[in-house]
Amino acid sequence: MNITDINNAAAGPITDLPSHYLVIDDSGLARLVTPGPDTLSDIQTLVDGYVECVSLPGGIDAWVNEEGLLRNPQDFMYNYLATDIVREWTGQPYDLVGPCVFTSNDGKGATNGCLAGFTIDTLNKGMELTPRHESDHALLLFHTVKECADLMAESRKAQQEAVDAQMKAEAEGEMYADFGMSWIHGGGHPDDVRQAWSQHKADMGWDR
Repeated sequence: MNITDINNAAAGPITDLPSHYLVIDDSGLARLVTPGPDTLSDIQTLVDGYVECVSLPGGIDAWVNEEGLLRNPQDFMYNYLATDIVREWTGQPYDLVGPCVFTSNDGKGATNGCLAGFTIDTLNKGMELTPRHESDHALLLFHTVKECADLMAESRKAQQEAVDAQMKAEAEGEMYADFGMSWIHGGGHPDDVRQAWSQHKADMGWDR
């Protein structure tokens, strides 16, 4: 959902938003999340672990998992959208991995929800939001912390399953090529390689 869609739903350009975190996961999906009573616990839940903060101009903070780089690629992926936003605002070559939570600070050590102006500016620059619910009759933009964390966990699981499947396919392709060469060098006919490979996998129990 882009800024035009949101403005149309609001019957005019939005100029403010309720208190929220702007959460961008490493698949590029952006969500607005309603803060709970414990900000640190919220952020730890959303980034899935210990937190690390990158300070942006204007009192904005970007929070990521402290071990994000170590957990890439087994848990997290490179967060292109959040990285672009942070680099634009800081002018520094940051590389962000995993979910990123944008908040604000009061300059005295307290962390608050993200500034509405920052979120609206980011939307005006092309970022799209994933709403909690959208239909012809209702639009709900704001997720709870748990809802957002669960959605990101499901996404990570699906991504990891896809990566595992790709790696398995690549490994099997290499083994098939090696088997085919051995089969032919051993006197087998090239036309029988596929059938022999299927039998070999069955004998090894790989198809179970």
